[in-house]
Amino acid sequence: MNDTNERRRAEGQAMSLRSTSFFVPGKPQQKGSTKSLMHPRTKKIVTMSANKNLKLWEATVRLKAREAKDWSGVSDKAIGVDVAFLFPRPRCDYGTGKNSETLKDGAPQKYIKNPDLDKLVRGVLDGLSGVLFTDDRQVTKILATKHYGEKRIGALIAVEEF
Repeated sequence: MNDTNERRRAEGQAMSLRSTSFFVPGKPQQKGSTKSLMHPRTKKIVTMSANKNLKLWEATVRLKAREAKDWSGVSDKAIGVDVAFLFPRPRCDYGTGKNSETLKDGAPQKYIKNPDLDKLVRGVLDGLSGVLFTDDRQVTKILATKHYGEKRIGALIAVEEF
């Protein structure tokens, strides 16, 4: 039995039944605002995301989750999700000339820019729904962070079933 399950048992928490982790490459996209328009032909209201890159991001999350999943079907149990969003560091954080690969002393250590963390999480959870779990209402634990990705950009995602 691993240390995580032993700690959970000691704390009266459920042990993980199944888990998987994977990396999703690309700039993480937020699921935030929506816009509603009237369809010119049907006259019905159509609601869509204001982020034009969201569909591709969610599709990439789904694809990488399917590739990493080592069980059949989707879970109907409680789910925990850990996700680390990795963003590119701006060029101005580095020196110039022979120091172009060296981070400046005053460069920020934490990524505190847009997009909002909660909106990023929504984009990931909607991408995972229907692949690893039935619906994102099953998610009972979320640990999410934003960082500068020194080597790559994207999202490191770990999902476990309780």
